[in-house]
Amino acid sequence: MIGLENDLMLLSNRPIRWALHRFRSGTLDERLFDRKGVMAVELDVDGQPLALLNMHTTAGGAFVHPESKRIDRIRADQIGQILDCAAQFGQPTLILGDLNAGTGVSQGNYDLLAAAGFVDVHAHCNGPAGEADVTWDPETPLNARGPHRPSPPQRIDHVFMRAADLA
Repeated sequence: MIGLENDLMLLSNRPIRWALHRFRSGTLDERLFDRKGVMAVELDVDGQPLALLNMHTTAGGAFVHPESKRIDRIRADQIGQILDCAAQFGQPTLILGDLNAGTGVSQGNYDLLAAAGFVDVHAHCNGPAGEADVTWDPETPLNARGPHRPSPPQRIDHVFMRAADLA
């Protein structure tokens, strides 16, 4: 692998236990030049255990539209791997990071998390008013020069929590 050094990061002022799980599926260019996956972190917050799954799913690579059926299938495989990882934890678990999907953007991928019992925390707290919030804007300098610049502004970065853990 020629991969770029763009792994996931989590900063904490508490001791953590972590493991990085590379995704088994991805586009050829992302597999050669990128290192997408999920970082599984366990920590204690005031004596309570917490699991954080920091992820970055495929954006489609440089040559494929991020919302194509092929990319949605790859992303669904990656989300399945994230959910398998989440199933390993009995404590409250957050899935967070760049899903590259959201309401109205690769909706089927986004819906996989709800089907598995996870709630979009931003949507839960902000309701319909939060739908207009974006986390990816094609006007920012980095995106304006990137391969996905024709994509509309969208909310593709998320924090999900198990519905059972919301209380």
